[in-house]
Amino acid sequence: MWAASLVMMVCSWLSYVDRQILATLSVAILADTGLSTERYTEVVQEICRGLELAADLQAAAAPEPGWVRVRCFTDAMADWLLRAITMENVAVRGSTRTIDLPAGPNYRVDKEIKNVITVTAKTCHYWVGHIPRAQQNQIGRLFGTIGEETPLIGPSDADATASDAYAPLATAILQRAGLRTMGRHYTGWLGIEIPDVRAAIWMMRALVVSNVLARREDTVLYVPVHPSDDPGGEQVAARLTRVWQLARARNLLSQFS
Repeated sequence: MWAASLVMMVCSWLSYVDRQILATLSVAILADTGLSTERYTEVVQEICRGLELAADLQAAAAPEPGWVRVRCFTDAMADWLLRAITMENVAVRGSTRTIDLPAGPNYRVDKEIKNVITVTAKTCHYWVGHIPRAQQNQIGRLFGTIGEETPLIGPSDADATASDAYAPLATAILQRAGLRTMGRHYTGWLGIEIPDVRAAIWMMRALVVSNVLARREDTVLYVPVHPSDDPGGEQVAARLTRVWQLARARNLLSQFS
């Protein structure tokens, strides 16, 4: 009886704290996302509720507006989800035993909110249900070893990526691999047209194995732009070149010139 009462009291307190955090952030939220406080609260709470129901993950509003912070079971799980969710074309940021998922302007339940929850639940279920604990530990150690040799490179934050940051990476890719990048890009991402979907998928996965976050849309492969972690885009260009050479050796890019 006392235990049940205590649990209910803690749950009520946590709910109150979440509401207070959102209320405190309301001024910044309005300035940064253009949402009303009420609507932003609804988006965050809907994502958190969906993640708990679909994946048994605990989440709350992140300190920075526009993001939901998800607690992972281990550091290895956080590292895995960061890579897997990125490849599913959902924005995600990683930290120690946590990931941040987007709670953007005007997110709708049947569109963006559903997509964030579905992708996260799918990748979480694969990690928990299909990868044995021993293999999870091995993956965690492997991430650490690779990170010491070739640090993970992801996209820069929106505020830190100036419009002129993309040209050096595009030039480096052209000089090293002879690949031309697309004129359009997303914040923190530079697109490269690949001959077909199969080749784009293979190169995306190979880049992630090389510790470069990557994503794609149809035949467009996106690589990260991060001027501070990768000045001039030299590391991304070098790893992309190796992946491109391997793809050609496997006859995946035979039509590409």
